[in-house]
Amino acid sequence: MQEENDKRVIRILEKIKKVREAKGYSQEYLAYCLKVKQSTYQKIESGKLSLRLPYLLSIISVLEIEPDQIIQT
Repeated sequence: MQEENDKRVIRILEKIKKVREAKGYSQEYLAYCLKVKQSTYQKIESGKLSLRLPYLLSIISVLEIEPDQIIQT
């Protein structure tokens, strides 16, 4: 069960990165919007730091997308 959840999170993070890059946003910009360091955002996006719900909601807001565009895997 945990392995399935981990795979789901990885797919969500990959979608976030794709959308961010498609919009031309840098990790620095997302970090600024989330009020975290760029290195912290990089760790979130790469899965080295847990993707917490408040961060996910903020990222979705900054990227101006619907939650189901990211969450549906």
